[in-house]
Amino acid sequence: MRQRGSAKVWILAWLAASGIALGGLIGIGCAIGANACPFGDEAPQAMTGEEIWLANCALCHGLDGGGSEQNPGAPSLVSGPSAGIAVAELISTIERGSVGLMPRFEGKLSDEQIRIVAEYVVELREEGS
Repeated sequence: MRQRGSAKVWILAWLAASGIALGGLIGIGCAIGANACPFGDEAPQAMTGEEIWLANCALCHGLDGGGSEQNPGAPSLVSGPSAGIAVAELISTIERGSVGLMPRFEGKLSDEQIRIVAEYVVELREEGS
């Protein structure tokens, strides 16, 4: 009986030491920048308007904002009725999405990223004219 109890103690000690060692490795990795730290409140990497656009919008609205044959329900944002939408309204639409058409990006993109991509849409319009 004594041996069985001491085996449990050794197993618990081994598990505790393993957890401490793993935590230490993660902490050291965070400190030297070798891995992403799961514990900190690091700001997300800044992205350009074009990068955000390509990752989230271009599939439906086209690379140049002129619409896409793959998604005829997504309007051109550089010509036609949607070309006159102001930045504030673009921001609101990006945040809320459109029922059945466009997904909501609030919570998926930061407020800053939403503002940056809305301003990028205006740049696309200026490039197209």
